Amino acid sequence: MLQKAFAILQGWSGDPCLPSPFSWDWIECSTDATPRVIALNLTGYGLTGSLPDFSSMDALQTIDLQDNSIGGPVPDFLGNFPSLTSV
Repeated sequence: MLQKAFAILQGWSGDPCLPSPFSWDWIECSTDATPRVIALNLTGYGLTGSLPDFSSMDALQTIDLQDNSIGGPVPDFLGNFPSLTSV
């Protein structure tokens, strides 16, 4: 999803939350028995284009996209994250 849309993110592979503490730099995961992505920290990655659908990350609490060139309309799925507190 995000890695397919943005070439700079393609260097990360495997599970973004495991093995802890070697998770991906731009992802924050919960500490639950089954970790889930709770934050996307993509500030300053030089991302361009529109946001792909990452609605499957339904545990997200924070999305930080500052200092990028994201364009297009705000995707509808962003309003459906039940725990989202900061965009």
